[in-house]
Amino acid sequence: MYYISIYQTYRELGGQEEGGWYYTAGEKHRDLKKVFKTKDELKAALTRIQPALDRDGSRYDRVLEARVYENQFGPDELPVPHYE
Repeated sequence: MYYISIYQTYRELGGQEEGGWYYTAGEKHRDLKKVFKTKDELKAALTRIQPALDRDGSRYDRVLEARVYENQFGPDELPVPHYE
């Protein structure tokens, strides 16, 4: 089963070492309520929603982005914190 979560993403500066590096950060905008059982259903849904994401998501330095997850919706924030 496949789930789609929509995120509002932006670039963050990770550090100045080695000439500087960036990463993608963001917050969840919403989850699509439909669950997709096959990759064909998933691909069709992504094709349908991409024009809306392109139209509504390119404001300033933030972008709407669809991410696919298996067996659950995505996390509330990106990147997923990893502590050691």
